[in-house]
Parts: sequence; C-alpha cells; structure tokens
Amino acid sequence: MKNLLKLVIVILLTFLKVYSQQGSLMLPKNEISKVRQSLYNEPYKTLYNGIYTTTASAITQDNTSSSGRRARAGQAKNIAFVLMMNLVVQNGNLTGLSSNEKTLLEEKLFSLLENINTDIGTLINYDDWQWRCKDMQDYLTAFDFINDLVYPVNKLSKSSENLIKYVGNLYRESTKNLFGLTFFSTIKNNHALMVCGALGIGSVVLNNIKSSDPNENPVAWLNASLWNIDNLLWKDSDRKLASADSLSGYAEGMHYLKYPMLNCLPFFRMLANLNKDSTFDISFNNSVRKIRSPYYDKTFYHLWDWVKNSLQPDGKMPCIEDTFVDEGFAVMALIGNPLYNRNISLSLIHI
Repeated sequence: MKNLLKLVIVILLTFLKVYSQQGSLMLPKNEISKVRQSLYNEPYKTLYNGIYTTTASAITQDNTSSSGRRARAGQAKNIAFVLMMNLVVQNGNLTGLSSNEKTLLEEKLFSLLENINTDIGTLINYDDWQWRCKDMQDYLTAFDFINDLVYPVNKLSKSSENLIKYVGNLYRESTKNLFGLTFFSTIKNNHALMVCGALGIGSVVLNNIKSSDPNENPVAWLNASLWNIDNLLWKDSDRKLASADSLSGYAEGMHYLKYPMLNCLPFFRMLANLNKDSTFDISFNNSVRKIRSPYYDKTFYHLWDWVKNSLQPDGKMPCIEDTFVDEGFAVMALIGNPLYNRNISLSLIHI
C-alpha cells in the first residue's frame, strides 16, 4: 500500500492534469496510458513490482480488528490498480496479465469489496474513525479504479451497496446529535478534516447512487464535507485552523496538516475531475455558503505556500512538534501545480 502511494505520487509529479471523463476520477482515461507507459522505466517499475507482489498474497482473513480492516482495504486498492494497469513484472520485464491472473485478481478484489465491514462505531469512539476513514478511502479508490474497466452492473452491485452503507454510516454518526453535541460541532482538528475527506470521496465516487435512506445521499455527503472543510480551516469563529487572508500556517503543525490531506487532496482532485472549476451552493446545519471547488480555490495556496517555504532543502518537513524525522509532504503533488512539486527520496519512511 505504501508503494502504491509512492508510485502514484511520483507519476503525478510528472503527468498530473484534470479532466472531466467517465471512468476513474482519480486517474482519468487520458492519463492511464501515460501512467502505464511510465512503468517500463525506473523507479516506477520497481515500485509497481512491489505493488504487484502484495496482490499475490492471500486475502487477510481478519475483518474485525482495526489492523485487519486496514490490510484488507489496502489489498483491494492495490489489486484494483494492478487490474487497471494490466501489467506484471516477469524476469525484469513488463508483460500483460494473463487471463488466469486477471481472473484470480478479480476474485480476490470482489471478495474484499463484497465483504466490507461497514461498522463505524459511534461518536464516543470517534478516535477510531481516523482508521475507518482510511479503510473507506482505499475501498472507494479501488471501486473508482475498476470504474475504468468493463464489468456488468450486477457484478458491481454488492460492492456499491457496501460502500454506500459504509459512507452512510459515517455520515449518520458524524452528524448525529448526542445530548446536544455533534461530531463537527465538537471536534475541530485533523480528525474532523479526515472525516470530511472520506465523505467527500464517497460523494464523488458514488455520485450517481439513489437510496431512500437520507443518510445514503451523496449530495448530503458533499455538503457536509465541503461546508466543514471551509468552516474548520477558515471560518470557525472560535477555533479555525488556518487563515484565509494570509500565509500563517496550520494550527496543529505541518504533520497534522499532511495527515488529513492524505484524505482531502484525493477528494479535491476527484471533485475537479468530475465537475471542473465549479462553485457550489453548500447547505449544512441550516447554513448556506457558496464554496468553490478546493482544487481551484486560491485560498488554499496560503497553506501550500507555508508548507513549500518550510520544507528543508532535501524536501523533508522540519522535525518539530509531532513531525517525524524522515517525513515528506509528497501528497502535495495532487495539488496539480508544479510550484509545489518537490523531488524527494523514495526511501523516506513517511512520504
């Protein structure tokens, strides 16, 4: 899973563009052939081989513990990416997947997607949501990748039902009133931004679903996501995390900006690929705001400039506050602006 993140980021540093296409929203059709071609060269080939190797492992059977759930979601994302690339490294050379290899990978992938543990817990144990948001993002990304492949609708139905339920559970619990308190009215930090990112990815990947359950509504997920990102970062009257008017950093420090951006930046990219440069009328908790698609919103440049100006010459983040010694901010590649691309060592423990 770590190798996949490295590979996607390295490739995006070179090939990142935004398109409005059907198929994958993370990697649109116009980009897939470029990414596939890049895998014939180093360091991409070695990274890709590492991803492919993980897909050969047996499916993690533990679908209850947090670590087991994380492992299964990561396996699903890796398998979906390999199926999208349709390549395998054999004796140092790239070749297409055989029919048998494809079948085996598809069996694993759909076994994972059709058996997602959709339990999200409650507000009382919201700290665990950081891991459930990562699971959710990996499963949704896997589903997004296979949207570029041709499968009959009935082949995808059980997988989509599970994902709808999973995201719907997170929306229900994060907006539920508990003794006068809600998650978003109480939690004003990176955990809340991670939930926003997961809800946002769900809203775009599953944008065409219909459900009679009001908690299973992509429009509601998008409203909750964009309104609360806007509020948490720029507008909360008591505890906003950054300044919309100046380059002032992020209140929790650089590590805790990067941590939720691993959820939010993929959402920003997917939303841009779906809707291009749009301004949305966003309604949440009886409040309506006009919010521009974050991918295009220059307000975020105050944050990105702060990160860019603070990075060390080798591309690492300064190891202050909770930042690790060998930590980069490579996910900034998803911003799509070469100004924020930094060459970093792929050997970094925390990219």
